[in-house]
Amino acid sequence: MQAIDVLLTRRSARTLAEPGPDEGALGLIFASAAHAPDHGRLRPWRFVLVRGAARERLGKLFAEHARRVRPELSAEALERERVKDAMWRTGGLAYDELVKRALGFGPTDAIVGFLYLGTETGPPAPVESREWRDRVRDWGTAG
Repeated sequence: MQAIDVLLTRRSARTLAEPGPDEGALGLIFASAAHAPDHGRLRPWRFVLVRGAARERLGKLFAEHARRVRPELSAEALERERVKDAMWRTGGLAYDELVKRALGFGPTDAIVGFLYLGTETGPPAPVESREWRDRVRDWGTAG
């Protein structure tokens, strides 16, 4: 499969479980991220792995964040905050000072996202065909 085929058929997994990527796969993931094009040479330089029992602690930290910013959340909604599936997540968690401190980041550090990795346990989500034409405007011909 060519890289363009991978990009065109990309989809997010619905659910994940152990095992996650092994050390070799993680090395390739991090090497790829460190060499990805960026703006102004602002390369990611630190990754925090959360594995094993630390995942439970991170889930509790995320639920604590949810309780603080949305105290009206039900116990069921808090449980969903604690136990997440596969996703790239940014949002309020990435900017929360308590979360940043708990993960060992300083006040001037920025979290660009949380990447959840594992083995997909459910049926694959269908690949959505994404129309791009209505999202593109040629500024040179705009009126």
